[in-house]
Amino acid sequence: MNPWLSSVLSSHLIDRRQGHRRAVLQAWRQKQALEFVRPEHRRAVQADALARLLNHCRLHVPFYREHMRGIREISPANAWDVLLMLPVVTRADMQQKLESFVAESAIIAAEDATGGSTGTPMRF
Repeated sequence: MNPWLSSVLSSHLIDRRQGHRRAVLQAWRQKQALEFVRPEHRRAVQADALARLLNHCRLHVPFYREHMRGIREISPANAWDVLLMLPVVTRADMQQKLESFVAESAIIAAEDATGGSTGTPMRF
């Protein structure tokens, strides 16, 4: 296993409350298993996950709710088309409308920032 992946998994596996460690390991095994399935099956799993994510954003994230107004339900069949119609989020979007990217259903949100390699750290 590469060192970066090992450090990510380790940081997430330290928290043992409420079965968190078990859930992370199970999700990891499921994703790892996708490496060995037929490409059509992998695309179907990806489309399903994308549809769930986009539906969450459509319902709970103000920025995306605004851009998906008029879309009732996103299914795996149309998820990629919906994704392609969304605007590319720029640094300026994030800086000017930071609150609109936070899900209303978020229980805990912590502010963070990039390292600033472009000269100015980007808050998110």
